[in-house]
Amino acid sequence: MLKIQIQNKSFHNFTLKGFQFSLRKGEILALAGMNGSGKTTLLKTIAGIDPDFDGKILFRGQPLHLNDVEYIPPSISPSLSILTRFFLEISLEKIKVTVEDRERIHKIASFLKISNLMDKDLKNLSSGEMTKILLAKALIRKKPVLLWDEPTSFLDLKYKNYLLQILKKIKKKRILIITTHDYHWAKKIADSFMGIKNGEPVFLDSLLNKENLKKILI
Repeated sequence: MLKIQIQNKSFHNFTLKGFQFSLRKGEILALAGMNGSGKTTLLKTIAGIDPDFDGKILFRGQPLHLNDVEYIPPSISPSLSILTRFFLEISLEKIKVTVEDRERIHKIASFLKISNLMDKDLKNLSSGEMTKILLAKALIRKKPVLLWDEPTSFLDLKYKNYLLQILKKIKKKRILIITTHDYHWAKKIADSFMGIKNGEPVFLDSLLNKENLKKILI
């Protein structure tokens, strides 16, 4: 179980406060809110990217360790020229990559339908392709808590629909928290929704109905 309690978190001129919730393995929580509401700041705080806050984040009864959590940003622009397959091998953080490791990377690439990208340079990938590679990296590293910021931002409709199948499968062994503005898509996959406005939670519900949307959009 992942337990999150953030009483106060200041970031520049912005403050998160009043967050207290828990999630179990197999659950997907979708964070909903306007731009600048605090969704990304919350994800980065949970991920330990900016760990200075009042409160606690526990996983299996212990403080959440970086080895247990993976944060996927909306997209990145790689500054390094490297083949995708080597980037994924490096993500294992091992001195020597084994035959079994390469087979697992191959299986994940096939599952995500990105085998055609394996011999491409990262710098030549589109934002949508890079999103898929970052997901592959997360799956290869097998961390039990996955935080994904705007997973559908750069994906076409066909792959967004396929992503629903991917998430349904991978969530069985993970806890997932995603941020999204694509509420229609999120309704198909999320187990619960948290609305955020001005750095505070305004609802936590299994439904994202008109009344809840009014709380974050008006």
